Amino acid sequence: MSKQSLAQKLEELVRNSQINEQQLDILLAGFRRLSGSGLLETALREGAQAPDFRLEDTNGNFQELNAWLEHGPVLLQFFRGDWCPFCQAQLRELTAQKEQITALGTSILCVSPESPDRHRAMMEKHGIELMLLSDPGGAVANRYGIAYDLNAAESELYGELGIELTRKADSGSDFLPIPASYIVLPGGRISYSYIDPDWRKRSEPADLLGRLQALAAGGQG
Repeated sequence: MSKQSLAQKLEELVRNSQINEQQLDILLAGFRRLSGSGLLETALREGAQAPDFRLEDTNGNFQELNAWLEHGPVLLQFFRGDWCPFCQAQLRELTAQKEQITALGTSILCVSPESPDRHRAMMEKHGIELMLLSDPGGAVANRYGIAYDLNAAESELYGELGIELTRKADSGSDFLPIPASYIVLPGGRISYSYIDPDWRKRSEPADLLGRLQALAAGGQG
């Protein structure tokens, strides 16, 4: 039997979702609102300079993007939180590709609004072996242009689902990051980005690996 792609696994999660029709309507309206908000046009893309950051990992140490870039490219993955099954699936796939990715000289940094404690629990529960960094208040996601405030209906829905969200530092509103993927080159230039407001869709780890292999072989990012 052939190995499922991440997209196939995510489609299976959609089919098995326990969200009812009314709840799905609220989430789909959120996709449409984001698509028309202009956020996707202002989010950082290929060619932009990646803002540096200093965020806490699960061991209480602080990690700086620029320090990791001194050693080679960085695969930077923003995700929504430990409660999101789509994020869980994506990070498990990245864990499966980790050895091949790091063998190319690329580091993997994953960022969410969740606390280090929540990240540690996520790693233990789901077998994730990646560096998870905490962005409380979404300051870093905001600098990359991928943090968005939830409206009242969305906040209420997540509360009904038992999901405790963090609040955005600049607005005090419930927020989430778009689950974006970036490849950042030494020097800080973004060579690849994947940004989709539909959190059911993610970059394929196999595609990311292919891009990193091309970079390692001397191809253009």
